Amino acid sequence: MNRTLRAVLGLALVWGAGWALLGWWLAAVPLVAAAHLGAFGAGGVPLPTIATAAAWVALEWGVWGAAGGVLFAAALRWSARRAGPVRSVDRLSARRAAGWGGAVGALLAAVVLALSAVATPAAALAFAGLVTLFGMASGGGAVAIAQRPAARSVAARGVEAVTPGT
Repeated sequence: MNRTLRAVLGLALVWGAGWALLGWWLAAVPLVAAAHLGAFGAGGVPLPTIATAAAWVALEWGVWGAAGGVLFAAALRWSARRAGPVRSVDRLSARRAAGWGGAVGALLAAVVLALSAVATPAAALAFAGLVTLFGMASGGGAVAIAQRPAARSVAARGVEAVTPGT
């Protein structure tokens, strides 16, 4: 498989998994708390229903995260072409990667908000801020994972770690 395609798929997987965990947490915690407090009526909502709802939200966030990973790879590739060839992820600063991740997060938030009806501007702003911050964390985290010593030893054997350029 092509190195670029492997890098894009790796970033999509890392971003998708992280965002799925965030989506699950954002759905499960309030649903379990509301069920525990009896907010769903006298009978309450059974735990399997809450788990199913949280799983669907996690899947949705995972898909958006994977899309963000692909966009992040494209942003890094575009950035590398502008700055000259970047042959190694070691040359990429975590701050710069976090900046690109934040830009991708803001773009994803704008797309999601354009496709959905949000009740209030405050909710839209909170959502956009959360997604932008998580994009920054995903971008910086992906680069930190790629810069681990284990990833460098893989790159030394002739296989690039998570390097979307080249």
